[in-house]
Amino acid sequence: MPHESFQRAAGNAAPPIFIMGCGASGTNLVSQILDSHPGIAVCRGAQYHLLFFAERRYYGDLRTGRNASRLVDDFVEAARAHAIESPRKDDILRAVREPTFEGVLSAFLALYARDHGKARAGERSANSYHFLPQILEGFPESPVVFTMRDPRDVALAHKKGFGFGVDAASATWNDAFRAYERASRPVHLLRYENLVQRPEETLRALCAFLGEPFEPEMLRFHERTPERYRALKHHERLSRPLDTTTLGTFRELSAPEIEIVERRCAAGMRALAYEPIGTGAPAAEAAQPPRRSAFLRVGQRLQYYGWNRQRWRRGFLHWKIVLRARIRYFLSV
Repeated sequence: MPHESFQRAAGNAAPPIFIMGCGASGTNLVSQILDSHPGIAVCRGAQYHLLFFAERRYYGDLRTGRNASRLVDDFVEAARAHAIESPRKDDILRAVREPTFEGVLSAFLALYARDHGKARAGERSANSYHFLPQILEGFPESPVVFTMRDPRDVALAHKKGFGFGVDAASATWNDAFRAYERASRPVHLLRYENLVQRPEETLRALCAFLGEPFEPEMLRFHERTPERYRALKHHERLSRPLDTTTLGTFRELSAPEIEIVERRCAAGMRALAYEPIGTGAPAAEAAQPPRRSAFLRVGQRLQYYGWNRQRWRRGFLHWKIVLRARIRYFLSV
């Protein structure tokens, strides 16, 4: 049965919730917990800002029906490639209130929530923190939930899950921390450690920020985990209750690796009260952690794809959508 607050049509839905943060910091876990709320449906993984925001000009004036139709076609195609149950194209076009990328995404998410019998939508794409300024400007009433975790535990998770070195993992964590630190309006910082150590207290604070009531079902999120996540080892925590067994696992790293992370992430660790166990970092390095080079970003991306056919398939789909939009644009010009 729909939640009791499900009284709004798609066009009048509450502003969507955006969930983001450094990879392996709990964005999927928080999304599953929020999706277990009887009033919230979280759409996960299609990376709409990453895929479409920078390319939006290639779709032309969305007040033209043909251009809007093409953008919605690509939204639906991307959603299906990520195993997301997409609303129907015609429903999305009818629900769009503003002929903009933000208008299309708002309509898509509102209908996604409606189709799941919920009053409100959330959107989780971990690396959408790269577009945090644009999200805060384009969705001024939308709350943003920003997850962070001890960078040393993140480095271990990236090493085990993707084969990344600690340099790459540290750079990714610093990118996320900088985005959070520079937010132009308040976003809700949710620390992974607080979530697993004090779950109800942490979730009550989260719900208060979102303007939603705390619901006990949120703590039983693991009973509702979709089958497609249950089979994935890196999502195994979605299928069991919260516990603290993953805290401090970074001690599996070598001492030099821990030292690298602590030196690279010193400024952010200090700001978020993560205590180093090594010798610390010089003040200059702590204030200005090194940025990732383009070469490092490309190498990291290739490591992520690895031999995973599904990741390559989605990567090719993204490039196909981008290339198709650009070709149409230049042919029209």
